[in-house]
Amino acid sequence: MMVQRSIGLPRLSLGAKWIIIVSAGIYVLQNLSQTLETNLSLWHVSSENFRPWQMISYMFVHAPIDRHPSVLHLIFNMIVVWMFGSAYENQYGLKRFLQVYFISGALTGLIYMSLFPNTVLMGASAGSYALLVAYAYHWPNTVFHLWGVVPVKAKYLVMALMVLGFFFTLSPRAGDMTAHLAHLIGSAIAFVFLQLVHKKYDLFGSGKPKVSRHYDDTPFNPPKEKREKIVYKDEWVKEKVDELLEKVSQKGIKSLTKKEKDFLDKVSMSYKSANDSKD
Repeated sequence: MMVQRSIGLPRLSLGAKWIIIVSAGIYVLQNLSQTLETNLSLWHVSSENFRPWQMISYMFVHAPIDRHPSVLHLIFNMIVVWMFGSAYENQYGLKRFLQVYFISGALTGLIYMSLFPNTVLMGASAGSYALLVAYAYHWPNTVFHLWGVVPVKAKYLVMALMVLGFFFTLSPRAGDMTAHLAHLIGSAIAFVFLQLVHKKYDLFGSGKPKVSRHYDDTPFNPPKEKREKIVYKDEWVKEKVDELLEKVSQKGIKSLTKKEKDFLDKVSMSYKSANDSKD
């Protein structure tokens, strides 16, 4: 499936870059060594092959070149990490990106192996689907073009993938070694995590109003027009400022990182310059 964004592609972020490099490197090495694949894939805790690090390392292992789905599985996952993961990381930072990716992957491994103890799990799909959900969660109306032709919004793209996942889980095809249920579990975990962290929707008793979004934007193509007499050029800047100010009101100014303080200072200076220019 070829996916093309209707706007410019995101800058490859640091976290996404290293996940792609490490995953590609391990793929090459595991094709040379069956032992490496055994040690890094996720086995049930009762298996003699189980190792604690496999809860994370399995996300860097993909089926070798002589087994389905082979290199295509790796390529699809890494494209998702690049396009959707980079967008999320560029907006919310490396720490949050790694949390979404690895928490979703690790918990998926734990749940999946408890359900299917006689299987071996490998692949970054749980993490990559989590990043897909993270993108659709924040920028649901961004339009992509499937195969360069068919326009579809991010939220509908994710919904379609979930429906396909349910279908293949309930009606597995002969020879299909893809753990479709793991994709769904990773997606569900990601959504719960995102809601607990960002509280975009009034769910889980957050007690916060829904965030109003009357526009289709991404961090790379925010709307230029002003709304509600906002002095910021970009709506996402206002949203980020509101988030940081709320953090200060709840935990104090010392709870902000140096990067967050610098961001507020920069916005404050821009605000002052804009007002001075009007005088």
